[in-house]
Amino acid sequence: MALNVRQKQAEVVLRVLNFNSATGKETSSESYKVLVLDRFTKDIVAPLLRLNDLRKHGVTLHLMLENERQPIPDVPAVYLVQPSPANIERITADAVAGLYDSMYLNFTVSVPGKLVEQLAGGVVKAGCLSRINKLYDQYLSFIALEPTLFSLGQPEVYVELNDPQARDYQIEATVGNVVDGLFSVCVTLGVVPIIRCPRGGAAEHIASALDSKLRDALKSRTNLFSESVLGLSASLSRPLLCLFDRNFDLSAAVQHAWTYKPLVQDVLGLKLNRIALQAEASGPGPAGMMAASAGAAVLDKHTNIATSLLGAIKMRALDQYFNTAEDLLVGKADLQAVLKLLQSGKGAPMDKLRLAIIYILAYDGLPSDHELSELENIMRTGGADVTALQYVRTLKRNNLTGSGGKGGGGAEAMGHHAGAPAASQTNLLDWADKTFGQGLSQVAKGVKTLLSGERGGAWARGCGGGGASGGWACTKRARQAPLAVCMEALMEGKAGTPEFDSYTVFDPKLPPGRASLERAKGPFRESIVFMIGGGNYYERETLLTWAGRCTPPRQVLYGATELLSGEEFVQQLSELGRRSGGR
Repeated sequence: MALNVRQKQAEVVLRVLNFNSATGKETSSESYKVLVLDRFTKDIVAPLLRLNDLRKHGVTLHLMLENERQPIPDVPAVYLVQPSPANIERITADAVAGLYDSMYLNFTVSVPGKLVEQLAGGVVKAGCLSRINKLYDQYLSFIALEPTLFSLGQPEVYVELNDPQARDYQIEATVGNVVDGLFSVCVTLGVVPIIRCPRGGAAEHIASALDSKLRDALKSRTNLFSESVLGLSASLSRPLLCLFDRNFDLSAAVQHAWTYKPLVQDVLGLKLNRIALQAEASGPGPAGMMAASAGAAVLDKHTNIATSLLGAIKMRALDQYFNTAEDLLVGKADLQAVLKLLQSGKGAPMDKLRLAIIYILAYDGLPSDHELSELENIMRTGGADVTALQYVRTLKRNNLTGSGGKGGGGAEAMGHHAGAPAASQTNLLDWADKTFGQGLSQVAKGVKTLLSGERGGAWARGCGGGGASGGWACTKRARQAPLAVCMEALMEGKAGTPEFDSYTVFDPKLPPGRASLERAKGPFRESIVFMIGGGNYYERETLLTWAGRCTPPRQVLYGATELLSGEEFVQQLSELGRRSGGR
Protein backbone atom coordinates (compact mmCIF):
# COMPACT_ATOMS: atom_id res chain seq x y z
CA MET A 1 0.00 0.00 0.00
CA ALA A 2 1.57 3.30 -1.10
CA LEU A 3 1.14 6.15 1.37
CA ASN A 4 0.39 9.07 -0.98
CA VAL A 5 -0.85 11.74 1.40
CA ARG A 6 -1.12 14.43 -1.27
CA GLN A 7 -3.33 12.37 -3.56
CA LYS A 8 -5.54 11.26 -0.68
CA GLN A 9 -6.03 14.80 0.60
CA ALA A 10 -6.73 16.12 -2.89
CA GLU A 11 -9.45 13.48 -3.29
CA VAL A 12 -11.12 14.66 -0.08
CA VAL A 13 -10.94 18.33 -1.11
CA LEU A 14 -12.46 17.54 -4.51
CA ARG A 15 -15.24 15.65 -2.77
CA VAL A 16 -15.85 18.74 -0.63
CA LEU A 17 -16.14 20.86 -3.79
CA ASN A 18 -18.65 18.34 -5.14
CA PHE A 19 -20.97 18.79 -2.12
CA ASN A 20 -19.51 15.60 -0.59
CA SER A 21 -20.54 13.39 -3.50
CA ALA A 22 -18.23 11.16 -5.50
CA THR A 23 -15.98 13.32 -7.69
CA GLY A 24 -16.89 11.37 -10.79
CA LYS A 25 -20.43 12.74 -10.80
CA GLU A 26 -21.29 15.12 -13.63
CA THR A 27 -22.75 17.64 -11.18
CA SER A 28 -19.30 18.66 -9.97
CA SER A 29 -18.50 20.84 -12.96
CA GLU A 30 -22.07 21.89 -13.78
CA SER A 31 -22.97 23.22 -10.30
CA TYR A 32 -21.44 26.65 -9.86
CA LYS A 33 -20.46 27.58 -6.36
CA VAL A 34 -18.45 29.92 -4.16
CA LEU A 35 -15.60 28.50 -2.07
CA VAL A 36 -15.02 30.16 1.30
CA LEU A 37 -11.72 29.48 3.09
CA ASP A 38 -9.92 30.75 6.17
CA ARG A 39 -6.19 31.43 6.34
CA PHE A 40 -5.31 27.88 7.37
CA THR A 41 -7.46 26.09 4.79
CA LYS A 42 -6.16 28.40 2.07
CA ASP A 43 -2.73 26.92 2.83
CA ILE A 44 -4.24 23.42 2.62
CA VAL A 45 -5.78 23.97 -0.81
CA ALA A 46 -2.93 25.99 -2.37
CA PRO A 47 -0.44 23.08 -2.87
CA LEU A 48 -3.21 20.73 -4.06
CA LEU A 49 -5.24 22.62 -6.65
CA ARG A 50 -4.56 25.36 -9.17
CA LEU A 51 -7.08 28.00 -10.18
CA ASN A 52 -7.98 26.00 -13.29
CA ASP A 53 -8.67 22.94 -11.12
CA LEU A 54 -11.11 24.94 -9.02
CA ARG A 55 -12.89 26.26 -12.10
CA LYS A 56 -13.08 22.75 -13.51
CA HIS A 57 -15.10 21.81 -10.43
CA GLY A 58 -17.49 24.73 -10.69
CA VAL A 59 -15.81 27.20 -8.31
CA THR A 60 -16.43 30.66 -9.74
CA LEU A 61 -14.99 32.54 -6.77
CA HIS A 62 -12.82 31.63 -3.81
CA LEU A 63 -13.09 34.08 -0.93
CA MET A 64 -11.56 34.52 2.50
CA LEU A 65 -13.88 34.10 5.48
CA GLU A 66 -12.08 36.85 7.39
CA ASN A 67 -12.65 39.44 4.65
CA GLU A 68 -15.72 41.56 3.98
CA ARG A 69 -17.84 39.85 1.29
CA GLN A 70 -20.77 40.94 -0.85
CA PRO A 71 -24.01 38.90 -1.21
CA ILE A 72 -24.09 36.46 -4.14
CA PRO A 73 -27.72 35.28 -4.40
CA ASP A 74 -28.85 32.03 -5.99
CA VAL A 75 -25.38 30.47 -5.65
CA PRO A 76 -24.42 27.85 -3.04
CA ALA A 77 -21.33 28.39 -0.92
CA VAL A 78 -18.94 25.63 0.13
CA TYR A 79 -17.13 26.49 3.34
CA LEU A 80 -13.88 24.76 4.31
CA VAL A 81 -12.67 26.23 7.58
CA GLN A 82 -11.34 25.43 11.04
CA PRO A 83 -13.90 25.01 13.83
CA SER A 84 -13.16 28.05 15.99
CA PRO A 85 -15.50 30.41 17.90
CA ALA A 86 -14.51 33.29 15.61
CA ASN A 87 -15.22 31.27 12.45
CA ILE A 88 -18.57 30.05 13.79
CA GLU A 89 -19.47 33.66 14.54
CA ARG A 90 -18.66 34.72 10.97
CA ILE A 91 -20.57 31.79 9.46
CA THR A 92 -23.59 32.70 11.57
CA ALA A 93 -23.34 36.31 10.40
CA ASP A 94 -23.17 35.13 6.76
CA ALA A 95 -26.35 33.08 7.23
CA VAL A 96 -28.15 35.94 8.94
CA ALA A 97 -27.12 38.37 6.18
CA GLY A 98 -28.20 35.91 3.48
CA LEU A 99 -24.93 36.15 1.56
CA TYR A 100 -25.53 32.84 -0.21
CA ASP A 101 -28.51 30.74 -1.22
CA SER A 102 -27.31 27.69 0.70
CA MET A 103 -24.26 26.90 2.81
CA TYR A 104 -22.33 23.61 2.92
CA LEU A 105 -20.11 23.70 6.00
CA ASN A 106 -16.96 21.58 6.05
CA PHE A 107 -14.60 21.66 9.03
CA THR A 108 -10.99 20.53 9.21
CA VAL A 109 -11.58 18.52 12.38
CA SER A 110 -14.57 17.33 14.36
CA VAL A 111 -16.63 20.30 15.57
CA PRO A 112 -16.88 20.47 19.38
CA GLY A 113 -20.44 20.27 20.71
CA LYS A 114 -20.20 23.74 22.22
CA LEU A 115 -19.52 25.27 18.80
CA VAL A 116 -22.37 23.30 17.20
CA GLU A 117 -24.66 24.75 19.85
CA GLN A 118 -23.28 28.25 19.17
CA LEU A 119 -24.01 27.90 15.46
CA ALA A 120 -27.46 26.36 15.95
CA GLY A 121 -28.48 28.97 18.51
CA GLY A 122 -27.44 31.84 16.26
CA VAL A 123 -29.20 30.69 13.07
CA VAL A 124 -32.36 29.51 14.86
CA LYS A 125 -32.67 32.82 16.69
CA ALA A 126 -32.34 34.70 13.39
CA GLY A 127 -34.73 32.36 11.58
CA CYS A 128 -32.21 31.36 8.89
CA LEU A 129 -31.58 27.71 9.74
CA SER A 130 -32.75 26.66 6.27
CA ARG A 131 -29.68 28.29 4.71
CA ILE A 132 -27.40 25.76 6.44
CA ASN A 133 -27.64 22.81 4.08
CA LYS A 134 -25.10 20.35 5.51
CA LEU A 135 -22.33 20.18 8.11
CA TYR A 136 -19.37 17.80 7.71
CA ASP A 137 -16.27 16.84 9.68
CA GLN A 138 -13.57 16.34 7.03
CA TYR A 139 -10.37 15.64 9.03
CA LEU A 140 -8.14 17.78 6.83
CA SER A 141 -6.09 19.54 9.49
CA PHE A 142 -2.71 19.24 7.74
CA ILE A 143 -0.96 20.50 4.61
CA ALA A 144 0.09 17.86 2.06
CA LEU A 145 3.01 19.32 0.13
CA GLU A 146 4.18 16.22 -1.73
CA PRO A 147 3.13 12.56 -1.92
CA THR A 148 5.42 11.75 1.04
CA LEU A 149 5.62 15.12 2.80
CA PHE A 150 3.18 16.97 5.03
CA SER A 151 3.13 19.72 7.62
CA LEU A 152 0.54 20.47 10.28
CA GLY A 153 1.06 24.18 9.64
CA GLN A 154 1.27 24.82 13.38
CA PRO A 155 3.86 27.55 14.08
CA GLU A 156 6.21 27.65 17.07
CA VAL A 157 5.18 24.35 18.62
CA TYR A 158 8.80 23.93 19.73
CA VAL A 159 8.58 27.18 21.69
CA GLU A 160 5.15 26.39 23.13
CA LEU A 161 6.18 22.94 24.40
CA ASN A 162 9.52 24.07 25.85
CA ASP A 163 8.53 27.46 27.26
CA PRO A 164 9.36 27.43 31.01
CA GLN A 165 6.60 30.00 31.56
CA ALA A 166 3.88 28.01 29.77
CA ARG A 167 0.81 27.01 31.77
CA ASP A 168 -0.50 23.45 31.73
CA TYR A 169 -3.63 24.40 29.79
CA GLN A 170 -1.49 26.07 27.10
CA ILE A 171 0.64 22.95 26.70
CA GLU A 172 -2.45 20.73 26.57
CA ALA A 173 -3.99 22.96 23.89
CA THR A 174 -0.84 22.62 21.77
CA VAL A 175 -0.77 18.85 22.30
CA GLY A 176 -4.44 18.66 21.34
CA ASN A 177 -3.82 20.53 18.10
CA VAL A 178 -0.94 18.21 17.16
CA VAL A 179 -3.06 15.15 17.94
CA ASP A 180 -5.91 16.51 15.80
CA GLY A 181 -3.49 17.00 12.92
CA LEU A 182 -2.02 13.50 13.17
CA PHE A 183 -5.49 11.99 13.52
CA SER A 184 -6.49 13.81 10.33
CA VAL A 185 -3.50 12.30 8.52
CA CYS A 186 -4.49 8.80 9.67
CA VAL A 187 -8.13 9.26 8.64
CA THR A 188 -7.19 10.70 5.25
CA LEU A 189 -4.76 7.85 4.56
CA GLY A 190 -7.23 5.32 5.95
CA VAL A 191 -4.70 3.66 8.26
CA VAL A 192 -4.50 2.78 11.95
CA PRO A 193 -0.75 2.72 12.57
CA ILE A 194 1.31 1.05 15.24
CA ILE A 195 2.86 3.94 17.15
CA ARG A 196 6.38 4.12 18.60
CA CYS A 197 8.21 6.93 20.35
CA PRO A 198 10.98 7.57 22.89
CA ARG A 199 9.88 7.33 26.50
CA GLY A 200 9.02 10.57 28.26
CA GLY A 201 8.64 14.06 26.90
CA ALA A 202 6.19 15.52 24.42
CA ALA A 203 6.50 12.62 21.98
CA GLU A 204 5.11 10.05 24.42
CA HIS A 205 2.44 12.46 25.65
CA ILE A 206 1.22 13.07 22.10
CA ALA A 207 1.50 9.38 21.18
CA SER A 208 -0.63 8.41 24.16
CA ALA A 209 -3.30 11.00 23.32
CA LEU A 210 -3.34 9.93 19.67
CA ASP A 211 -3.64 6.29 20.71
CA SER A 212 -6.70 7.17 22.80
CA LYS A 213 -8.28 9.17 19.98
CA LEU A 214 -7.76 6.37 17.46
CA ARG A 215 -9.08 3.83 19.96
CA ASP A 216 -12.25 5.91 20.51
CA ALA A 217 -12.73 6.25 16.76
CA LEU A 218 -12.49 2.47 16.28
CA LYS A 219 -15.15 1.93 18.96
CA SER A 220 -17.43 4.66 17.61
CA ARG A 221 -20.71 3.78 15.90
CA THR A 222 -19.51 5.71 12.83
CA ASN A 223 -16.11 4.01 12.60
CA LEU A 224 -13.96 6.16 10.32
CA PHE A 225 -11.60 3.23 9.74
CA SER A 226 -14.12 0.49 8.92
CA GLU A 227 -13.83 -1.42 5.65
CA SER A 228 -17.23 -0.09 4.58
CA VAL A 229 -15.80 3.43 4.79
CA LEU A 230 -12.27 2.82 3.53
CA GLY A 231 -12.73 -0.17 1.27
CA LEU A 232 -9.71 -2.39 0.66
CA SER A 233 -7.19 -0.12 2.42
CA ALA A 234 -8.65 -0.96 5.83
CA SER A 235 -7.53 -4.57 5.55
CA LEU A 236 -4.03 -3.97 4.17
CA SER A 237 -0.77 -3.86 6.13
CA ARG A 238 -0.44 -1.21 8.80
CA PRO A 239 2.35 1.37 8.77
CA LEU A 240 4.62 2.30 11.65
CA LEU A 241 4.15 5.82 13.01
CA CYS A 242 7.23 7.12 14.83
CA LEU A 243 7.04 10.36 16.82
CA PHE A 244 10.14 12.34 17.80
CA ASP A 245 10.82 15.48 19.80
CA ARG A 246 12.88 18.05 17.92
CA ASN A 247 15.55 17.77 20.62
CA PHE A 248 16.18 14.21 19.43
CA ASP A 249 18.47 15.69 16.76
CA LEU A 250 18.95 19.45 16.99
CA SER A 251 21.87 19.40 14.58
CA ALA A 252 19.60 18.50 11.65
CA ALA A 253 17.48 21.55 12.42
CA VAL A 254 20.34 24.07 12.22
CA GLN A 255 22.86 22.50 9.84
CA HIS A 256 23.59 23.99 6.43
CA ALA A 257 22.49 21.86 3.48
CA TRP A 258 24.13 21.13 0.16
CA THR A 259 21.47 19.44 -1.99
CA TYR A 260 18.96 21.22 -4.18
CA LYS A 261 15.64 21.33 -2.36
CA PRO A 262 17.13 21.77 1.15
CA LEU A 263 19.20 24.64 -0.25
CA VAL A 264 16.10 26.20 -1.78
CA GLN A 265 14.35 26.07 1.60
CA ASP A 266 17.36 27.31 3.53
CA VAL A 267 18.45 30.10 1.18
CA LEU A 268 15.32 31.15 -0.71
CA GLY A 269 12.62 30.49 1.89
CA LEU A 270 10.55 27.71 0.30
CA LYS A 271 7.00 27.85 1.72
CA LEU A 272 3.99 25.88 0.50
CA ASN A 273 6.02 24.81 -2.55
CA ARG A 274 6.57 28.46 -3.50
CA ILE A 275 9.48 30.89 -3.39
CA ALA A 276 9.77 34.59 -4.21
CA LEU A 277 12.69 35.66 -6.40
CA GLN A 278 13.68 39.18 -7.35
CA ALA A 279 13.38 39.81 -11.08
CA GLU A 280 16.67 39.85 -12.94
CA ALA A 281 16.95 43.26 -14.57
CA SER A 282 19.85 42.07 -16.73
CA GLY A 283 18.17 38.89 -17.91
CA PRO A 284 18.11 38.14 -21.64
CA GLY A 285 15.16 39.27 -23.76
CA PRO A 286 12.35 41.73 -22.98
CA ALA A 287 10.77 41.62 -19.54
CA GLY A 288 7.83 39.27 -19.36
CA MET A 289 8.73 37.40 -22.58
CA MET A 290 6.89 34.08 -22.60
CA ALA A 291 8.86 30.85 -22.83
CA ALA A 292 8.73 28.98 -26.14
CA SER A 293 7.38 25.86 -24.46
CA ALA A 294 6.34 24.50 -21.09
CA GLY A 295 9.68 22.72 -20.83
CA ALA A 296 11.55 25.95 -21.47
CA ALA A 297 9.47 27.71 -18.82
CA VAL A 298 10.38 25.07 -16.24
CA LEU A 299 14.05 25.31 -17.22
CA ASP A 300 13.92 29.10 -16.89
CA LYS A 301 12.44 28.81 -13.39
CA HIS A 302 15.07 26.35 -12.23
CA THR A 303 17.78 28.41 -13.90
CA ASN A 304 16.69 31.48 -11.94
CA ILE A 305 16.58 29.42 -8.75
CA ALA A 306 20.02 27.93 -9.38
CA THR A 307 21.45 31.36 -10.16
CA SER A 308 20.12 32.71 -6.85
CA LEU A 309 21.47 29.69 -4.98
CA LEU A 310 24.90 30.04 -6.52
CA GLY A 311 24.97 33.71 -5.63
CA ALA A 312 24.25 32.87 -1.98
CA ILE A 313 26.80 30.03 -1.96
CA LYS A 314 29.57 32.32 -3.17
CA MET A 315 28.58 35.34 -1.10
CA ARG A 316 28.12 33.42 2.17
CA ALA A 317 30.65 30.59 1.61
CA LEU A 318 27.93 28.04 2.32
CA ASP A 319 30.11 25.21 1.03
CA GLN A 320 32.68 25.91 3.75
CA TYR A 321 30.02 26.07 6.47
CA PHE A 322 28.51 22.80 5.25
CA ASN A 323 31.89 21.05 5.14
CA THR A 324 32.97 22.28 8.57
CA ALA A 325 29.67 21.24 10.15
CA GLU A 326 29.94 17.77 8.59
CA ASP A 327 33.51 17.47 9.88
CA LEU A 328 32.35 18.44 13.37
CA LEU A 329 29.61 15.83 13.34
CA VAL A 330 32.05 13.03 12.50
CA GLY A 331 34.66 14.18 15.00
CA LYS A 332 37.17 15.53 12.49
CA ALA A 333 37.07 19.31 13.04
CA ASP A 334 37.95 21.08 16.29
CA LEU A 335 37.49 24.52 17.81
CA GLN A 336 40.40 25.98 15.87
CA ALA A 337 38.81 25.00 12.55
CA VAL A 338 35.57 26.61 13.65
CA LEU A 339 37.26 29.79 14.88
CA LYS A 340 39.26 30.06 11.67
CA LEU A 341 36.08 30.08 9.57
CA LEU A 342 34.21 32.38 11.94
CA GLN A 343 37.05 34.92 11.86
CA SER A 344 37.54 34.71 8.09
CA GLY A 345 34.88 37.32 7.40
CA LYS A 346 32.88 34.82 5.34
CA GLY A 347 29.23 34.13 5.98
CA ALA A 348 26.39 36.05 7.57
CA PRO A 349 26.07 36.33 11.38
CA MET A 350 23.33 33.67 11.30
CA ASP A 351 25.60 31.26 9.38
CA LYS A 352 28.25 31.69 12.07
CA LEU A 353 25.72 31.18 14.85
CA ARG A 354 24.45 27.95 13.29
CA LEU A 355 27.99 26.58 12.99
CA ALA A 356 28.72 27.48 16.62
CA ILE A 357 25.59 25.60 17.70
CA ILE A 358 26.72 22.55 15.71
CA TYR A 359 30.08 22.76 17.49
CA ILE A 360 28.41 22.57 20.91
CA LEU A 361 26.06 19.76 19.85
CA ALA A 362 28.87 17.69 18.33
CA TYR A 363 31.24 18.16 21.27
CA ASP A 364 31.72 15.07 23.44
CA GLY A 365 30.42 16.50 26.68
CA LEU A 366 30.57 20.27 27.10
CA PRO A 367 33.29 22.66 25.92
CA SER A 368 35.20 24.43 28.68
CA ASP A 369 34.06 27.84 29.90
CA HIS A 370 37.16 29.36 28.27
CA GLU A 371 36.29 27.82 24.88
CA LEU A 372 32.68 28.93 25.14
CA SER A 373 33.70 32.44 26.15
CA GLU A 374 36.07 32.68 23.18
CA LEU A 375 33.35 31.43 20.86
CA GLU A 376 30.75 33.86 22.21
CA ASN A 377 33.10 36.84 21.98
CA ILE A 378 33.83 36.12 18.32
CA MET A 379 30.12 35.72 17.64
CA ARG A 380 29.29 39.05 19.28
CA THR A 381 32.08 40.78 17.39
CA GLY A 382 30.57 39.43 14.17
CA GLY A 383 27.16 40.87 15.04
CA ALA A 384 25.44 37.66 16.14
CA ASP A 385 23.01 37.32 19.05
CA VAL A 386 24.35 34.47 21.21
CA THR A 387 21.11 33.83 23.13
CA ALA A 388 20.39 30.71 21.08
CA LEU A 389 23.94 29.46 21.66
CA GLN A 390 23.56 29.86 25.41
CA TYR A 391 20.20 28.09 25.35
CA VAL A 392 21.64 25.11 23.45
CA ARG A 393 24.49 24.94 25.96
CA THR A 394 21.90 24.73 28.75
CA LEU A 395 20.06 21.94 26.93
CA LYS A 396 23.33 20.06 26.47
CA ARG A 397 24.27 20.52 30.12
CA ASN A 398 20.90 19.11 31.20
CA ASN A 399 21.15 16.15 28.78
CA LEU A 400 18.10 17.31 26.81
CA THR A 401 19.58 17.13 23.31
CA GLY A 402 18.93 13.47 22.55
CA SER A 403 21.29 11.46 20.40
CA GLY A 404 21.64 13.98 17.64
CA GLY A 405 25.24 14.96 18.17
CA LYS A 406 27.57 12.64 16.32
CA GLY A 407 24.94 10.21 15.13
CA GLY A 408 25.40 6.46 15.13
CA GLY A 409 28.21 5.86 17.53
CA GLY A 410 30.90 8.43 16.76
CA ALA A 411 33.33 8.89 13.91
CA GLU A 412 35.26 5.68 14.39
CA ALA A 413 32.15 3.52 14.45
CA MET A 414 30.83 5.25 11.36
CA GLY A 415 33.88 4.64 9.25
CA HIS A 416 34.81 8.25 8.55
CA HIS A 417 37.04 8.83 5.55
CA ALA A 418 38.98 12.05 5.41
CA GLY A 419 39.59 13.80 2.14
CA ALA A 420 38.97 16.81 -0.01
CA PRO A 421 35.47 17.66 -1.22
CA ALA A 422 34.17 15.25 -3.83
CA ALA A 423 34.33 16.17 -7.50
CA SER A 424 30.66 17.08 -7.78
CA GLN A 425 31.00 19.70 -5.07
CA THR A 426 34.25 21.21 -6.35
CA ASN A 427 32.98 21.32 -9.91
CA LEU A 428 29.83 23.13 -8.85
CA LEU A 429 31.81 25.91 -7.21
CA ASP A 430 34.38 26.15 -10.01
CA TRP A 431 31.55 26.37 -12.49
CA ALA A 432 29.87 29.07 -10.41
CA ASP A 433 33.09 31.11 -10.42
CA LYS A 434 33.20 31.06 -14.21
CA THR A 435 29.53 31.58 -14.97
CA PHE A 436 27.95 33.61 -12.19
CA GLY A 437 27.11 37.05 -13.44
CA GLN A 438 26.95 35.98 -17.08
CA GLY A 439 23.81 35.43 -19.14
CA LEU A 440 21.25 32.92 -17.95
CA SER A 441 21.83 30.86 -21.07
CA GLN A 442 25.32 30.13 -19.77
CA VAL A 443 24.07 29.44 -16.25
CA ALA A 444 21.47 27.00 -17.59
CA LYS A 445 24.21 24.66 -18.81
CA GLY A 446 25.16 23.81 -15.26
CA VAL A 447 21.73 23.67 -13.64
CA LYS A 448 21.80 19.86 -13.82
CA THR A 449 24.50 19.83 -11.15
CA LEU A 450 22.09 21.21 -8.60
CA LEU A 451 18.98 19.49 -9.96
CA SER A 452 20.66 16.09 -9.72
CA GLY A 453 20.93 16.45 -5.96
CA GLU A 454 24.62 15.52 -5.94
CA ARG A 455 26.68 16.67 -3.02
CA GLY A 456 30.06 16.23 -1.49
CA GLY A 457 29.97 12.46 -1.41
CA ALA A 458 27.60 9.83 -2.76
CA TRP A 459 25.69 7.27 -0.70
CA ALA A 460 27.64 4.07 -1.12
CA ARG A 461 25.51 1.14 -0.09
CA GLY A 462 22.06 0.11 1.04
CA CYS A 463 20.75 -1.20 4.32
CA GLY A 464 19.53 -4.58 5.38
CA GLY A 465 22.58 -6.79 5.26
CA GLY A 466 24.72 -4.59 3.01
CA GLY A 467 27.99 -4.70 4.91
CA ALA A 468 29.01 -5.07 8.51
CA SER A 469 26.91 -2.25 9.83
CA GLY A 470 23.95 -2.85 7.52
CA GLY A 471 23.59 0.92 7.07
CA TRP A 472 24.23 3.47 4.36
CA ALA A 473 27.52 5.23 3.96
CA CYS A 474 29.08 8.16 2.19
CA THR A 475 32.27 7.86 0.17
CA LYS A 476 33.54 11.07 1.69
CA ARG A 477 31.95 10.88 5.11
CA ALA A 478 30.16 7.84 6.49
CA ARG A 479 27.99 9.70 9.01
CA GLN A 480 24.63 8.05 9.42
CA ALA A 481 21.93 10.47 10.54
CA PRO A 482 20.54 9.61 13.99
CA LEU A 483 16.98 9.57 12.65
CA ALA A 484 17.93 7.06 9.93
CA VAL A 485 19.72 4.86 12.48
CA CYS A 486 16.61 4.88 14.65
CA MET A 487 14.18 4.18 11.81
CA GLU A 488 16.29 1.28 10.58
CA ALA A 489 16.12 -0.33 14.01
CA LEU A 490 12.38 0.27 14.40
CA MET A 491 11.26 -0.70 10.89
CA GLU A 492 13.41 -3.83 10.74
CA GLY A 493 12.64 -4.87 14.31
CA LYS A 494 16.27 -5.07 15.38
CA ALA A 495 16.06 -6.60 18.83
CA GLY A 496 18.97 -5.61 21.05
CA THR A 497 19.19 -2.05 19.73
CA PRO A 498 18.37 0.68 22.26
CA GLU A 499 15.74 2.17 19.94
CA PHE A 500 13.79 -1.04 19.40
CA ASP A 501 14.08 -2.28 22.98
CA SER A 502 13.33 0.97 24.84
CA TYR A 503 10.83 2.88 22.70
CA THR A 504 7.21 2.84 23.85
CA VAL A 505 4.68 0.88 21.75
CA PHE A 506 1.03 1.87 21.23
CA ASP A 507 -1.41 -0.23 19.24
CA PRO A 508 -4.92 1.31 19.10
CA LYS A 509 -6.39 -1.99 17.86
CA LEU A 510 -5.42 -3.79 21.07
CA PRO A 511 -6.85 -3.26 24.56
CA PRO A 512 -5.01 -0.55 26.55
CA GLY A 513 -1.68 -1.76 27.91
CA ARG A 514 -1.60 -4.87 25.72
CA ALA A 515 0.76 -3.56 23.03
CA SER A 516 4.14 -5.29 23.10
CA LEU A 517 7.47 -5.37 21.29
CA GLU A 518 6.35 -8.54 19.55
CA ARG A 519 3.49 -6.58 17.99
CA ALA A 520 5.94 -3.93 16.71
CA LYS A 521 8.53 -6.40 15.44
CA GLY A 522 7.85 -5.87 11.75
CA PRO A 523 9.57 -5.65 9.40
CA PHE A 524 7.56 -2.67 8.15
CA ARG A 525 7.55 -1.58 4.52
CA GLU A 526 5.85 1.77 5.20
CA SER A 527 6.38 4.27 7.98
CA ILE A 528 5.32 7.77 8.96
CA VAL A 529 8.05 9.80 10.65
CA PHE A 530 6.78 12.84 12.50
CA MET A 531 8.93 15.55 14.08
CA ILE A 532 7.35 17.52 16.92
CA GLY A 533 8.74 21.05 16.97
CA GLY A 534 9.59 21.52 13.31
CA GLY A 535 11.23 19.60 10.50
CA ASN A 536 12.99 20.49 7.27
CA TYR A 537 13.83 19.25 3.78
CA TYR A 538 17.40 18.36 4.77
CA GLU A 539 16.25 15.89 7.42
CA ARG A 540 13.61 14.48 5.12
CA GLU A 541 16.18 13.96 2.37
CA THR A 542 18.47 11.96 4.65
CA LEU A 543 15.54 9.66 5.44
CA LEU A 544 14.55 9.25 1.80
CA THR A 545 18.14 8.46 0.86
CA TRP A 546 18.30 5.75 3.51
CA ALA A 547 14.87 4.35 2.59
CA GLY A 548 15.72 4.20 -1.11
CA ARG A 549 18.95 2.29 -0.48
CA CYS A 550 17.27 -0.35 1.67
CA THR A 551 16.74 -3.84 0.32
CA PRO A 552 13.86 -3.98 -0.34
CA PRO A 553 13.25 -0.20 -0.43
CA ARG A 554 11.20 1.29 2.39
CA GLN A 555 8.56 3.98 2.00
CA VAL A 556 8.86 6.87 4.46
CA LEU A 557 6.23 9.57 4.81
CA TYR A 558 7.82 12.56 6.57
CA GLY A 559 5.83 15.13 8.50
CA ALA A 560 6.35 17.85 11.08
CA THR A 561 4.41 20.42 13.04
CA GLU A 562 5.92 22.96 10.61
CA LEU A 563 8.76 23.10 8.09
CA LEU A 564 11.52 25.49 9.12
CA SER A 565 14.76 26.76 7.66
CA GLY A 566 17.83 26.65 9.88
CA GLU A 567 17.55 30.39 10.51
CA GLU A 568 13.88 30.15 11.50
CA PHE A 569 14.61 27.39 14.00
CA VAL A 570 17.52 29.29 15.52
CA GLN A 571 15.15 32.21 16.04
CA GLN A 572 12.93 29.90 18.10
CA LEU A 573 15.96 28.80 20.12
CA SER A 574 16.72 32.47 20.78
CA GLU A 575 13.14 33.12 21.89
CA LEU A 576 13.32 30.23 24.35
CA GLY A 577 16.65 31.53 25.60
CA ARG A 578 15.07 34.91 26.33
CA ARG A 579 12.09 33.32 28.08
CA SER A 580 14.46 31.19 30.14
CA GLY A 581 16.34 34.26 31.35
CA GLY A 582 19.46 33.86 29.19
CA ARG A 583 21.97 31.56 30.81
